Amino acid sequence: MPSNYRALLPVVVLTIATIAAPPTSAFSAPVPTSPVQEFSFSRMGIGGIQLGMKASEVQRRLGKPLNMKAEKSPCCGVLLRWQYAEFEVRLEVPEGANQARNASVYSISTRSAKVATLEDVRVGDRRSKVTQVYGTPSTTIQDRIFYSNDANASLLMLRLKNDRVVEIIANTQLN
Repeated sequence: MPSNYRALLPVVVLTIATIAAPPTSAFSAPVPTSPVQEFSFSRMGIGGIQLGMKASEVQRRLGKPLNMKAEKSPCCGVLLRWQYAEFEVRLEVPEGANQARNASVYSISTRSAKVATLEDVRVGDRRSKVTQVYGTPSTTIQDRIFYSNDANASLLMLRLKNDRVVEIIANTQLN
């Protein structure tokens, strides 16, 4: 949701609540609820790797990937897929850029309990731990919980099965 609309959300909710709720007394008014706070971009990462991190820093922290693939993107230069034992890191090399200096992380994903988010949420944790650590989700759709940062067009998504995390993905929009 665009941030300018997000600012209007409490006013709309308060207006609807005032119209829809029958008054309990002549002086009572509904208590407005706080809108969901935008999730900080700096909290989006897995296994010590953050969105936007340069390829050289990823390799310094994790070493050489087990498997590396590169593909040309019709919109965004070259996309790299680095597979590690417990998770996958995807990087974008902008069109015409030197791969070693300019590749940056745009996606990190895991289905392993051996690695955690930057705030120690991992596969196998219950939904209650996720909301205790991260607060109210920006959006929940079926079995997925989303924490978004509209300013950076990015999100942290946790997929659940039987109330437990089974997959974690941090993702940002390609340039």
